[in-house]
Amino acid sequence: MNVGGTRAPAPLSFRMSLKSEAAFTGRLLIIGCVVALFALLYAVRVSLLLIVGAVLLSVILDLVGGVYRAIPGVGRKLSISLAGVTVAGVLVTAIWLAGAQIAREFSAIAEALPRARAALIGELERIGLGDVYAQIDPTAFIDGTVGGWAGLATRSGRALFETLAVAFGGLFLALSPDMYRNGLLAILPPRARGPVDATLSQIGRALRVWLGARLVAMALVGALYWAALTWIGAPGALAVGVLGALLEFVAYLGPIAGGGLALLMAMTLGWEEVLIALVAVTVIQQLEGNIISPLIEQRAVRLPPALNVFTVFSMGVLFGPLGVMLASPTLLIVFVAVKELWVRGALNEETPMPGA
Repeated sequence: MNVGGTRAPAPLSFRMSLKSEAAFTGRLLIIGCVVALFALLYAVRVSLLLIVGAVLLSVILDLVGGVYRAIPGVGRKLSISLAGVTVAGVLVTAIWLAGAQIAREFSAIAEALPRARAALIGELERIGLGDVYAQIDPTAFIDGTVGGWAGLATRSGRALFETLAVAFGGLFLALSPDMYRNGLLAILPPRARGPVDATLSQIGRALRVWLGARLVAMALVGALYWAALTWIGAPGALAVGVLGALLEFVAYLGPIAGGGLALLMAMTLGWEEVLIALVAVTVIQQLEGNIISPLIEQRAVRLPPALNVFTVFSMGVLFGPLGVMLASPTLLIVFVAVKELWVRGALNEETPMPGA
């Protein structure tokens, strides 16, 4: 009722209804934005992985460039350029010296796998486990791994484009890291720049320590696989060594696949050689897990094992072989960011940082 020209206030129930509707609409908008963000991230998932690959390459160039920067008068751009030439020269030289032999040994592996599988099936059927093999088929994963790497090496379209994107992206990041870092900080609110800058520094340190440790471990494990298989006369020893080194980059699951491939190659020779190879694989994996990695990871860049394994599986499902290969560095980046921004920043609690 309007008395003296003034409007009567709306009923309390009506005002509460408007507030509840506004709150509900706000929640819907937040949910919609989150869904849209996840949809956008999924749409550009390959690009995000390529960015991670470019960051890793820039770290490698920075590590190699550090050797040249120790020379008086050599600046960052010159050292990164020399590092790029060095890395490219090492790859080209390795392909020129051993490329033909590795290709022949990959062919030998492809020819030996059916014989190894037949020997395994025969032995399992002899002890009454043929049905178990038919359901699990453990060699299928090895076949897929070998086929996946071979396909990755021979595809010329999309794989070439992605390789060039990672190569040039990593080179540009290594040449002018401050430009990209300052550009990212410039688009953030002023109060967020300090924490994000500290997070980027922590991520850089962690990646350098982790990647340096992985490269050394890959070289040592690959050499050990090659030596063990050469000693027993297994086919494709050099190719297995190369694959074992590459698979070592994938946490936990990669060494298992590399060891399984080594055992399959030994299976083409006989069970005595299989037993020798089993002992060799066990020794190599124990050396890697208990001596090699702890010695070269002196600052303990270690990720939670269960989280690492689930990340490898999840990224393999979402992104395929590229996701499996980049799962551990991606997890390391997220792990450091959560520790720095949430545990230290939001919760104000001290926590050890990987690579610190």
